Amino acid sequence: MRTSSIRCLKLLGAVSLVALASGLMATPASAQANNCVGDVGPAKSCSANDVSVADVLDNTVNVFQGGVPGTNKCFAGGKFSFTATFEVKTTSNKTRSNIGIFFGTGQNNALHGTCTDDILSPLHPCAPVNGVPSATCGSAQYEELDGAINGETTNSGTAGCGDTTSQDNSVFGAGTQAATLEVDNVTCPTNATSITLPVCTSWYQPTSTMPVCESPGPNYPWQPQAIAGTSSKCTCDTLTIPVQPISPKISVAKSCNTATSTGTGLTTCDAGAEGSQVVYTVTINNLTPASEGGVIIDQICDNRYGNIFTANGFTGQACPTGTVGKIDSTTCPPSPVDIANGGTGTCTFTVTQGEITSVTDHVTVTAHSDITTNASTSAISNDVTVTSTDAPTTAKTSLSSPTPVAACVSVRYTVKVQNTSAKDENVTLTQVGLPNQAGYVSALNDGHFADITQDHGSANVDGSVTGTTCGVQSGLAGQGTLSGSTGGGSFPALLAYGTGTAPTTDGGIYTCQFDGVICGNVTSFAGCASGLQATDTGVNANLTLDNFEVAGPGISFTETVNPFNTNICITPQ
Repeated sequence: MRTSSIRCLKLLGAVSLVALASGLMATPASAQANNCVGDVGPAKSCSANDVSVADVLDNTVNVFQGGVPGTNKCFAGGKFSFTATFEVKTTSNKTRSNIGIFFGTGQNNALHGTCTDDILSPLHPCAPVNGVPSATCGSAQYEELDGAINGETTNSGTAGCGDTTSQDNSVFGAGTQAATLEVDNVTCPTNATSITLPVCTSWYQPTSTMPVCESPGPNYPWQPQAIAGTSSKCTCDTLTIPVQPISPKISVAKSCNTATSTGTGLTTCDAGAEGSQVVYTVTINNLTPASEGGVIIDQICDNRYGNIFTANGFTGQACPTGTVGKIDSTTCPPSPVDIANGGTGTCTFTVTQGEITSVTDHVTVTAHSDITTNASTSAISNDVTVTSTDAPTTAKTSLSSPTPVAACVSVRYTVKVQNTSAKDENVTLTQVGLPNQAGYVSALNDGHFADITQDHGSANVDGSVTGTTCGVQSGLAGQGTLSGSTGGGSFPALLAYGTGTAPTTDGGIYTCQFDGVICGNVTSFAGCASGLQATDTGVNANLTLDNFEVAGPGISFTETVNPFNTNICITPQ
């Protein structure tokens, strides 16, 4: 069946003004079941072929529902309605009356089943969108050639089913009328660029008994009287209607990169030890034909990590929650992401590989046509597998810088008192009075520890004596660690002069031990440089001379005392 690309825009523009001026409003000639030519009349063989719908002007196909209004673009696989200018052709030189036109919409013919039906009518508004007509339907050559036979008239507000004759003439040529008709609820193809539209045309032989086909204005629905006069008074054929299905199509590829696996298009990666980062790249290719526009990305979901990208205002179902961890960061174009025909869009996201040693995942991308939100698509990427090893278990301890700590130690000292006088001078080591009483003078008094002949203080008080064999407390009475005597004893203690030449070093000797306590703050242990220190001026002995003389006028006496420092190093173990 031939098609034509003849342009009749000038004609349609002129008739549109006439129709709108008439104030007519049409209801859609919606497809109905059991409304085809053989369902409403006697048509069976359809062999007369005097009148037919023979062609369509390609550039007049205008979708008004189920597609992009004002174009021939419909939503792939969906129902759509359109108007187009059809060629109504008559080969007989006689009048053909009550023309009925049936387009099959539910099957591959228009003889029986579901059809959109129409008549040749005057120009009138049609193709309503939200109740507002979007086109002008009818024939500018509308005529009633059988009016004298059956009484049909053409007065304003009423019209019959139009008639034709071979004397007609239109943009399609001699013997034709150009009729703009509304076709409802046909199926948009998914891949092809046209639809095959079944059509049957019926007429009634003009006689005085011919049914009157009258359509009261402002509407022009099909009237049952516009039926075939006999079983053969009809013609059935098919037309090719050029349409463009809007069916966005995308492909999605996913790849991975890690510190040890780098490159493009990788579908397996080694992440190394757990806790390493993995960068996934999602690449989206727009495979939609160029004439069908670009695609807008609605959502990218990962089956293991959840939502990667969701466009602003997207109202679809949310991505499932991730099952292996969260996404550290994403780098995607700002919403909306519109990928042109043949173009490519990318989106990356970074995750941290957890304790699971292997993760296999893919993404699902949802998109829609940038021409209309009613045409959507989705695609699933390839699987990507990332493996990791179990990191060794480690622990670390550290010691902070020391802070001042109070510490005390007990130090054992040995005291030796020796008579270094001339050979005839004896000295006696003695005490005066009793401890803790007025006038008491200790036999041995230390510059740091004071009286070392008796215990005093405690183990945590600096300068205390916690044990001594110097004097009467020899044995320590359990307070220290000394026991027994190392030569000391109670006082007085005679130190005889030496037997050698004066001065001598081998005179009488008194020896004893005591435990003294040194306390202080320890602040650093590095190299044992700091610890506890005591500066001691030494031990003074209370001595008397021969016959218990004491130093005085005419009697000289010299006692040499050796000072010393005590340094104790403390190192933590």
